Amino acid sequence: MINSETRKPAAAGSFYPREKGELLSLLEELYKLSAEKPVEKGAYILIVPHAGYIFSGRVALRGFLSLEPSKNKTFLLLGPSHYYPLRSLVGADFRFWETPLGQIEAYSIKNLSIFNDAHIPEHSLEVEVPFLQFLFGEIKIIPILAGYHLQPSEKNLLLSAIESYPLIISSDLSHYLPYKEARLKDNETIRKILAKEKIENYEACGAAAINLGIEIARELELKPRLLEYLNSGDTFGDKNSVVGYASIAFYA
Repeated sequence: MINSETRKPAAAGSFYPREKGELLSLLEELYKLSAEKPVEKGAYILIVPHAGYIFSGRVALRGFLSLEPSKNKTFLLLGPSHYYPLRSLVGADFRFWETPLGQIEAYSIKNLSIFNDAHIPEHSLEVEVPFLQFLFGEIKIIPILAGYHLQPSEKNLLLSAIESYPLIISSDLSHYLPYKEARLKDNETIRKILAKEKIENYEACGAAAINLGIEIARELELKPRLLEYLNSGDTFGDKNSVVGYASIAFYA
């Protein structure tokens, strides 16, 4: 296992700009697009995409506008592991995470397994952090990666924490389908999420994390709402092979 005080950015320069000024300019542009219509605040759980900002940033930022940070601006981040096969929830014990917008404090939660190596190359959580820094300033995060075979009991690790901190679930939807087929497939996935039904791994790369969030939403009787849906054909133009993105917030 690799140990270090600070997790360095792995996705800067590819998923989002490496240079601070360029990143802030892009976030400002995305904010203008996302904030055209008001968004209800106070989401307990939020599903947002994690692709490159030019593809999914508008959808993600609209989702983040639904959040009201806790007093100490701490957020739970939950997403898939693209580079290491995991079976359970896995935290990290880095004290800090670094992005082009600065360094933030990071924590874990009690009884959570630690595996830093899975977090080091992973983009699914990292790409969400600059949005939070942009909107809320100095923040703190609890980063967690989700394996594909989570046990129902694992939701108990998050239930007590979610009472204090918003839970952000990172996931894209369909991958590399033609535009019209992707919309049909994603509409069905979104319907399931809004009905708080289980989704399958082929419907979203973060299906395990989403399903855990759905279980928590059922237990807390939260109400889901679709805030935005687009795919890369809408945001980038190529409609032959697209990836789907949705922001879905769960409210009390």
